[in-house]
Amino acid sequence: MIDSITAGGKTDAPRGQRVFWATLEGVIAGILLYGGGDAALGALQAGAVATGLPFSLVLVVMCVGLVKSLRQEHRALVLASAT
Repeated sequence: MIDSITAGGKTDAPRGQRVFWATLEGVIAGILLYGGGDAALGALQAGAVATGLPFSLVLVVMCVGLVKSLRQEHRALVLASAT
């Protein structure tokens, strides 16, 4: 996610940039775990849950939109075949 933001919104960021951000995130997580011990692990897990919850809500809204769109398309196909 960070690499696409820094790439100006492009979903296909350059490989070197993706490797850089993945490595940097891993190193930062490792430093936090090494420096903080068990308390840091709890904080890291809480952070992962806190950032994942809003994203899961977005996914639920997207699923509802997909179901509505599929129903609408099905109705249109049924009407088109009836005429």
